Amino acid sequence: ACVAVGYAKQRAPLIYTWDGADWVRTYPPKPSTGTAELSGASCYYANRCMAVGSMTTTSGAVLPFIEQRYGTGWKIQPAPMPSGATEAQLTSVSCAAVNWCMATGFSAGPGPDGFTTTGLAEEWNGTDWTVVPMPTVGISFSADGLSCTSASFCEAVGSSDNSKNHQSPMIESWDGTSWSVQPPPPPLQG
Repeated sequence: ACVAVGYAKQRAPLIYTWDGADWVRTYPPKPSTGTAELSGASCYYANRCMAVGSMTTTSGAVLPFIEQRYGTGWKIQPAPMPSGATEAQLTSVSCAAVNWCMATGFSAGPGPDGFTTTGLAEEWNGTDWTVVPMPTVGISFSADGLSCTSASFCEAVGSSDNSKNHQSPMIESWDGTSWSVQPPPPPLQG
């Protein structure tokens, strides 16, 4: 299935699904308090999809947000908050099996150099989402894109900042147990 996600007015989640001829608009459930936006989606079957993003509570807290399509409707899934984080959001999701997905994004909170951003990964086992640690190189890291071919192989891409506020590409690989940093390609010459 082809699914496009985003948000409508007043930051209500919005999903478009391609039915083979037209894009069909869906307004999935929104949080009971606050607002939400979706930024990534993945479908294993036409009627088995996950969409991820963030929600902002009425008090201003930014939290991970997940919607699941099972059959014809969408429902909100509990999304864990990383330990020590004051805010977090998911930007990408990839489902490699009907009962397995990985989502990535970033979390932020107090760190040794002030406010620190770290990569965030959350794994779905068919029932629950759990936070999976990602290594960070530099003072901050955000995992913005993700692709998984199986529950034992994913590649996440993003950027890392060093202490001089210089951004570098970041690639991390999932082996079914843990994430590891991969060397980025050399910079283009020219």
